Amino acid sequence: MKTFSLICLLETAETTLKAAQALDELVKNYVNIDKKISIIEEIEHECDNHIHKIMQEINKSFITPIDREDICAIAKEMDNITDSIESTAHRFKMFNIKSIKEDAIKLVKLIVDCTLDLKSVMVEFKNDS
Repeated sequence: MKTFSLICLLETAETTLKAAQALDELVKNYVNIDKKISIIEEIEHECDNHIHKIMQEINKSFITPIDREDICAIAKEMDNITDSIESTAHRFKMFNIKSIKEDAIKLVKLIVDCTLDLKSVMVEFKNDS
């Protein structure tokens, strides 16, 4: 009898944090934009792989620590965050942004802080279940 592990959700949260940190690096040091956007794309693909793994694990698991629908919803929302980070990075190039305003840097810092909190929640969630 296979039991679903919440480690998959923690790995997804870590990937989401990594994407936020890559966006932070992009806005704080606005050089080599194409390379940094490419790194964010790779991280987003990594997140997609985590989501596929979660869905496979759910389908194979007989017992889950919380409702399957809730696991799917949490995973999907983390994927949405990572997709939005990638989309934001692409917009810098699409709109031919030449410099980053201080307000944008502060906003990205908030995104990093939120994804750090998200990771912390997933750590606690994993430990409590």
